[in-house]
Amino acid sequence: MSEKVLTALAWLVFVVANLAIPSFAVMAYRGWARGLRGGFSVWRNAGCAVAIASTVLSWLWYHVAFISYIWQVRFPLDPDVGVTALGVVSAFFLKGAPRAQVLFAGLLMVAQWVLTINV
Repeated sequence: MSEKVLTALAWLVFVVANLAIPSFAVMAYRGWARGLRGGFSVWRNAGCAVAIASTVLSWLWYHVAFISYIWQVRFPLDPDVGVTALGVVSAFFLKGAPRAQVLFAGLLMVAQWVLTINV
């Protein structure tokens, strides 16, 4: 394949992944809020909220850092994979489809962090 096709394919994957992460987080929140939250204890609900919130926060953090890099503005906090890892580990508080959705969104975030690190 030509270089233009590969570049277009890479951008397509980047855009789809960036749209999938918040979509999976919203679906996980809706599934947890509607079907699971009532049957969980308080500490497990807190873990579920941490899982979903840290996935969304990691996604936002990644984009703020990305935009600040493009605009050549100094980002005051260095992005960290730890927030994403917290979301992936906390996803095990959930069960069923919301767990899979948060895990998939978190693993997509890990892939984005790893693929965009400049060595």
